[in-house]
Amino acid sequence: MDNLDRPLALVDSQSYSPGAPDNVVARFEQIAVERPDHPALICGDEVINYAHLNAQANILAHELIGQIGRGRAIVAILTSFGTQRWIAALGVLKAGHAVVILDPLYPEHHTLHILNECRPRVIVADEDLYHTHTHPHR
Repeated sequence: MDNLDRPLALVDSQSYSPGAPDNVVARFEQIAVERPDHPALICGDEVINYAHLNAQANILAHELIGQIGRGRAIVAILTSFGTQRWIAALGVLKAGHAVVILDPLYPEHHTLHILNECRPRVIVADEDLYHTHTHPHR
């Protein structure tokens, strides 16, 4: 079974209650404190709990803040399907930036067109995908 055929689920997505934080990052962090050992991401056979997802996303968020500051930048994500994509997206949001998630199955010229249009300050990518999709003739 390849990654496209694996089920993907966000657990606890229906646990919203009145008075909860009003943005996805604050809500996620609240759940991570309340239920650190509960599953947060299920992607195929891989299960990540809230504590691990939060810790991994925080690492990326701090790295982004160190490189480009907090907020108002566009950050592209070019990773294979799986948990790394969601960790990256959450890390970008935690740093206050906008996320453009690129599909690694799109042709390279399509990826280049999107990158030229959105002009991201940073691209978070799997190394092999970065080279094949941003430098297709090398």
